[in-house]
Order: sequence, then C-alpha cells, then structure tokens
Amino acid sequence: EAGMEEAERAILCVYDPGCDSSVKQRASEYCESLKANEGYWRPVFQLLVATAKHEVKFWCLQSLIEVVNHKYASLSLQDSLEFRRYVMSWLLELYPRMEPQPPFILNKVAQLYALLVRQDYPEQWADALTTLLSSLNVGSCLVDMFLRILDALDEEIISAEFHRSPADAAVSMRVKDGIRDQCVGQIAEAWFAILEAYHQTDPRLVKGCLVTVARYVTWIDVGLIVNDQFLSAFWSFLSRDDYVEDAAGCLTEVASKKVTDPKAKVAVLVAVVNRDLLASAMAVRQEKEHTQALVRLAQFVSAVCKELLVCCDKLSGSGCEEERKGRELFNAAIPLLLQCSAHDDTDVSSATMEFVTGFVAALKKTEGGLDGELQGQLLQLLGVLKGKVTFKQDFDFESPGEDEEFFLEYRREAFITVKNIFRFAPDLGQAFVLQSVSQVMSRLDCASPAEVECAITLVYELGETLNIESELNKPDSSLMTMITCILSANPLGHPHPAVQKAAMETLNRFSCVLRMRNATIPGVVRAFLQLIADSADASVRSRACYLLLKVIKALRGCISAHTESLVESMRVLLLTDAPRVEQDNILQLYEATGLLIAAEGVTPQDKTRHLSGIVIPIVEEMEGMEA
Repeated sequence: EAGMEEAERAILCVYDPGCDSSVKQRASEYCESLKANEGYWRPVFQLLVATAKHEVKFWCLQSLIEVVNHKYASLSLQDSLEFRRYVMSWLLELYPRMEPQPPFILNKVAQLYALLVRQDYPEQWADALTTLLSSLNVGSCLVDMFLRILDALDEEIISAEFHRSPADAAVSMRVKDGIRDQCVGQIAEAWFAILEAYHQTDPRLVKGCLVTVARYVTWIDVGLIVNDQFLSAFWSFLSRDDYVEDAAGCLTEVASKKVTDPKAKVAVLVAVVNRDLLASAMAVRQEKEHTQALVRLAQFVSAVCKELLVCCDKLSGSGCEEERKGRELFNAAIPLLLQCSAHDDTDVSSATMEFVTGFVAALKKTEGGLDGELQGQLLQLLGVLKGKVTFKQDFDFESPGEDEEFFLEYRREAFITVKNIFRFAPDLGQAFVLQSVSQVMSRLDCASPAEVECAITLVYELGETLNIESELNKPDSSLMTMITCILSANPLGHPHPAVQKAAMETLNRFSCVLRMRNATIPGVVRAFLQLIADSADASVRSRACYLLLKVIKALRGCISAHTESLVESMRVLLLTDAPRVEQDNILQLYEATGLLIAAEGVTPQDKTRHLSGIVIPIVEEMEGMEA
C-alpha cells in the first residue's frame, strides 16, 4: 500500500505543471523504473483499481497499452488470460459502480480493449464481443463503453485509413471475418435496441450509436441496415435537431456503400431515399438556419445522385426496371441537389460540387445529344453556378482575407465546371450567357456591381471555350450580340473596380470585335485612358495600361483612321497624368503610343508631327530642370 501511495504521488507530480522541474524529473524516472519490473502490469492494474485520481488512472491505462503494444506477445497464455480478466473485471464489475468517469479515461479503456482484440480475437479470445453484448442490459454506462469500444476497434484495427502495413490489413481482415462469422447480426440488433431505448431519454448515446453505425456500414452486410427498422429510425431522426446530422451521416454511408451489381445498388438507393421526408427536413433546417445539418443532408443527396449516375450509366440501354427506377429517382433527387448547390453558405454548396463535376463529366460522354430533360437540368445547374460565382455583398475587395481567398478558389473551381458545360453544350451555353448579359446590361444603372461583373465574366469565360473568329462570323451570332451589348453599355465607365477589371479583360479577349466594329475603337481606347487617368485603384490603373497595350497591338492593322484623335488623347495623358502611373506602366503607354504613331496608313509627316508633340515637351521639361 505504501508503494502504491508513493507511485501515486510520483505520477501526480509528473502531470503537475506547477511541480519543480528537478522534482518532476525524479518522479518521471521513478515511474519509468516501475515499468522495469517483470510483470509490472499486475501492480499497475491494482493501482488503477485503487486510485481515485484521474491522472493516475490515465497513466495506468497508458502503461497497460504499452504492455499490449510491446510486451504482450511475450506473455504466457496464462498471463495473457489473467491480463484480459483484469480488464474485464474493471469493465464489467467495477466500472458500473463507479462515479461517472471523464471521456479521456473511457476512451483509454476502449483503446486498451481494442488492442487486446487486435492481439487475440477470435482465436484466443472468442467471447471478446459477445460478452459485451450480453452485458448491455447492465445499464447505460456499459452501452456507452460498448459504443466506444466499437469505435476504437474501427480506429485501431478496421479502418483502412489507419493501415500502415500489409500486416495491419491482415489483422483487419481477421477481426472483420471473426465479427461477420460470430456476431455482426447481434451487433446490429444491439444498435437498433439502443436507438429505440434511448432516443427519448439519452440523446448522447443515440448520437454516439449513429456515429458508430456509420463507421461499420461500409463493410457489413447492407441488409443489416437497409431494412424497415433502421430506415424508419433514420428518417424519423431527420426531423430531430439533435439527431439530424448523424442520421444523415448514416444514410450517406449507406448510399456510398460499394455494391457490385448495379441493379442491387439501385434497389438500395430506392429504399434509402424518402424524397418527401428529405425535402421536408431540408426546408426545416433552412428555416432554422441549421447550416451544419444542411451540409450533412447535402452530402447525402450528393452521394445518392453520384451513385445513381454510375448505376444508370452501367444499366444504360438495358431497358430493365432498375434502369427506369434509377432514372426516376435521379430526376426526383436533382432538384434537391441543386437547392443545396445554390445555398448561400459555401460549406453547403461545396458538399455537392464533387457530384456536379462528375455529372458534367458524364454528360460530356453522352452520345446523340442531350434530351430535353438533361438540357433543363443543365440550365438549372448553370443558373446555380452563376449564383455561386457572383461576389457576395460583404466581399472585401480592398483588403481580402482568408474568407475572400477561399471564395476565389471556390469560384475558380466553379468556373471550370461552367466552361466544361460550355464546351459540350455550346448552343445552350451561349443562350444562357446571352440572356444573362442582356438582362444585366439593359438595367446597368440599377444592377448590383456583383451582377454586372458576373455577367461580363461569363462572356470572358465563354470565350475560352470557343473559336471566337468562327463564332463571330456566323449569321445571327449570339457572341457578337453579347459583345455589342457590352460595348453599348460601356461597363468600363462603371464605378466599381471589379466591373472595370472584368470589362477590360473581356474587351481584350474579344478585341477582334473592335476590328469588325471599327467605329467603336476610339470610345473603347478612351475609356481605358479614362480609367488610367481617374481610377483611385492602383491595380485598375496598372491593368488598364497593360491591357490597352495588348488591345492596340491587336488592332494595329486597322487603327490608322483614328490615330489623330487617339494620339492626342495619349499625349494629354502622358504629359499630365504620368506621375500617377507606375514606371513599368508608363513604358507600356509609350509603347502603345508608338504603335499608334507607327500604324499602317499614317503618313511620315503625321508620324513626325505626332512624335514631336510628345517628345518636345518632355525635352523642354528636362532642359528646364537642368537650368
């Protein structure tokens, strides 16, 4: 007893942050010396039983875990049996009579139990799980430990995420095969009994049980979960604030479970989806602004649609009943998925993006064109994506932080999907963008800057997917109508920098339209110059200089008719506003001016005059400075 008291004091010293460092060092050395004794795990078990200090219990459990990990294989059969008896005695006889223990102690016990299962189940310890199952009626404390132990088994043995070697995978298979052969049905029955018995009285246990079920669904027989009992429970839990997230997690795992036969998989998906209850649950969560629940529901809907897409592809053309049911369920689920995709919260919408990307990729492979239903779904998807890439009202353009960076990355990914749609459905994409641009440009004065920027950027992104020259030369070209609409609205004159930048980038990409609409060139160039002269945003001024040079380079063969007025505008800018422009950008302006002066069709006399008008004032200013 004196030795236990001394050990307890030493352990408490080790965990005491206020203890003197030299004293703590000696205490630590003493604790380590205890482990040097042969069979030291016996007094450690005795200390675990005797102490009331949680720190000491934690040290004891960690020491026992070290025994199992490093020394257990060298124990005799008799010693290993004794070791397990100590664990079972604490768990089944002592623990139910104790005061409630903190989670970190219970999790350590569960880890110790799982590691023993790893060593001995099922050959040397066949009743490791059945003993637990037969003890659940003792009370909620053992129900809690049962669930913690199952979770620890998953973390320490079963889950492929934790496999570090082929030996780990072999142990996982051995344990799973033992559970399948011996008691997986009993475990499933126990789960349902826990959900049924405690859903009104102990939400913590029910939530823990749902989490455990979700862990095991991936490898147990799907029929153990996809049945009237469990599915009715899951669906009813979707209406509960405290259970909806974990119930949705279980449904997601069921929907994602690998089933080789596509017909059987469709049957599982049809069984697991109750569209009306799901829609109702989503509406309630939306009303209550329960974002995390909506994320989990979005993950479920996305998983269902993703799996249905694969199944319908495999069954395509078979004409079987399962193909019909799969497509019917897919069409019923898509509106719910688009509802999630359109959600203002990025976490909710992001939960659907994996499916959206896969859906678009699958449609790219569609032969024989898109039917009316698919075209309708694509148009809805484009509308959703347009909403998601539109800047939010609270976006901080001046001092972007982590949230803004996250949104910009999300926006880039979303535009990749948008452009993929434009590539395999160009007519649909052009019609969508034309409608968006026309609506916004017709009410430019009252449209929000975010709306205007998004409409212009859609045109810019569309251009990346097309042969621009070819499209513009088509009769009744939608693309020409879009650019003409933008030119007429003059968004370069919009007060918001984001709109100005989008307009500059788009006009540069479609500079060939200016060649075809030669009369628009002076207005566009002067609008660029106005931004350089007047914008308070240095990034706008810099970008305007760079893109103006690119536009003039693209137009150099057809700009001579406007040289007189444009060179004069450039001269005024260079001689009056140059101090506001960075040195590199000034060089770009001089280069652009030189291109205007040297344009084909400008006479030598006019070239000399224009050049003198710019160079002589500069030389005179330099001479004045020397004087």
